Amino acid sequence: MAFTLQVHIQQKKLRFKKPQFNMQELLIKCGLQYGSTNEFYILEEEIKGDTAILYNPNRIGRGVFCDMGQISSGMIEMSYNIPTTKAEIDDFLAIVLEVKRQLIDIKLYCVEEERHLTVEELLANRDNMVSFSLQSLKKFCANKEYQAYIFTLAKFPYTLTKEQVEYFETCEDLNEFEQLLHNKQAMDVYYAKSSLYR
Repeated sequence: MAFTLQVHIQQKKLRFKKPQFNMQELLIKCGLQYGSTNEFYILEEEIKGDTAILYNPNRIGRGVFCDMGQISSGMIEMSYNIPTTKAEIDDFLAIVLEVKRQLIDIKLYCVEEERHLTVEELLANRDNMVSFSLQSLKKFCANKEYQAYIFTLAKFPYTLTKEQVEYFETCEDLNEFEQLLHNKQAMDVYYAKSSLYR
């Protein structure tokens, strides 16, 4: 499940020139790094095509997906996976604010909710986004039909241990989840291709 936001650049701006968006400036202002995932969902620190996974190196979560493929026609699409961390929701909102700062006149459309919203409405909804992420984590861990509890993270997939599943099923906030995701991805390790460890 994801929260997907389409950022539509107002047409009056498009009549005069192609929208100028500076990804490097966004990365610097928001303190983010980026890459693209390969066929094994492992992050490679380069951008392939028009899409990228953005993440905060100081609090690595599941990553914010950014698709710039339609910017020439006036749209950027961004999303984050649910459940995610509180810090990543804050990073997502910071990205939206930076996109607004650069492009000025934008409209937002939430794909899952099938509705338009303003930047102010999105920001005011932050606590609800965090609460929904927590409830989604608990619901995911409470589902005993799964044989494995796998998350696609910013840098690579991760499977929760049985103890972690039991803990997150009843957790009161996202703090431990956030710390777990960051600690696992912040380690300087080599991730072998899946064909090598089957």
